[in-house]
Amino acid sequence: MRPQLPLTAAAAAACTALALGTAGPAAAAVHTPHDTGHAVPAAHQPLPRAPLPDAATLARQINTLRDAGGVLTPVTDLLRTVAAAKDGKVPAAEANRLGDAATHAITAAKPKAAATDARSAAPTPTVTQALDGLRKSVDALVTAAKAGNATKARAGTSDAVTKLVNVLVADVLDGGLPKPDLPGLPALPGMPAASPELPSTSTLPSSDQPATTTLPADVPAASTLPAPAVPGMAGLYR
Repeated sequence: MRPQLPLTAAAAAACTALALGTAGPAAAAVHTPHDTGHAVPAAHQPLPRAPLPDAATLARQINTLRDAGGVLTPVTDLLRTVAAAKDGKVPAAEANRLGDAATHAITAAKPKAAATDARSAAPTPTVTQALDGLRKSVDALVTAAKAGNATKARAGTSDAVTKLVNVLVADVLDGGLPKPDLPGLPALPGMPAASPELPSTSTLPSSDQPATTTLPADVPAASTLPAPAVPGMAGLYR
């Protein structure tokens, strides 16, 4: 038989277990890193969530590039398809699909272009005009591609490339983008500012000078002017 502990020993053991069981979590709670008096390492501190300086300008520039890419991809898909087709002829269903995608992208970019033009100091809405020109060029190219007219398809593709460049350049010059800083590139021109209106002729001050027809009376007539003293030409004025 196993020896039995005396009653007093068993009671003492039970009290010790209870005391340790309640004191253990309390001791763990007391000895936390925050209570040691040491600073928390910087790597474990939460990062600040404040925006970057001038975040609104950066956001506009990024959105301008994103919107330009949204127009660039569908239009170049149409251009590549027409350029690779024999005589520039593209099946009507495919030409319409590509043309609709390009037109949708151009239309979606118009509200952003209007906002850009409103902030610009240029005298004309350059980005909106560039998008309008690209839209007309895309429509003409789709028509030529469905007809299979090689001459018109070639001319239409070239014109659409030019109109697409117009959109990109207008975005760079008038879209608030930073000027490129690649060494060797020529300086890009700036957008012309609106010129001040000139006063009308009705508001110009009147001149006090006499009219050119009222010459003084003492001016000699042309026939009495002395002949030029150039050798060999005196006989011409006799």
